[in-house]
Amino acid sequence: MDTNLFEYENAFDIKLSLTKAERVQTGESAMTHAMVISGVHLDPQTSKPLRYKVENSWGDSAGEKGYFVMTDRWFEEFVYQVVVPKALAPKDLVKVFEKDERTVLAAWDPMGALA
Repeated sequence: MDTNLFEYENAFDIKLSLTKAERVQTGESAMTHAMVISGVHLDPQTSKPLRYKVENSWGDSAGEKGYFVMTDRWFEEFVYQVVVPKALAPKDLVKVFEKDERTVLAAWDPMGALA
């Protein structure tokens, strides 16, 4: 999974300029699939993620024995929700969740439907 794997703009002479939010609002992108991120390759100089090892739910026959590689750019563009142990979550984010404030989304809201 890599946003630079194919050059759609050059191949089809089009401009793909929708933001992540615009793709969700228009239905071009949606939360439709869950996967387990089982590893990360960090940049040795910056410690920022470069790519992730992803265990897919399609079984061993897809990918490399059920695993795929996802670039950080793909993650930023197409991942909408993550679940992490509370101890590993940023402290400021944990404080937001501990406030116990909820926003109930309509069933037809793009973020209201889970994969």
